[in-house]
Amino acid sequence: MSASVTHQPATTARTGLFANRLVRELLLVMAIKLLVLYGLWFAFFRQPEVSPPTVEQVSAALAGTASPPVHRPAR
Repeated sequence: MSASVTHQPATTARTGLFANRLVRELLLVMAIKLLVLYGLWFAFFRQPEVSPPTVEQVSAALAGTASPPVHRPAR
């Protein structure tokens, strides 16, 4: 009787959130998009190295009593 029983290797079924191929692919695409968006922000939209003008510089520029402020890089 034991000769008629065949042993097949156990298959492990994926369970959980990442079981579906569509979910895995969507998460991968979203991760890539977030990296691209961060790269664009870092390249074009982060704060400049120029310090903002002081209150005195703005007042002088609005009153017309001084030359335009000279932008110096922040240290």
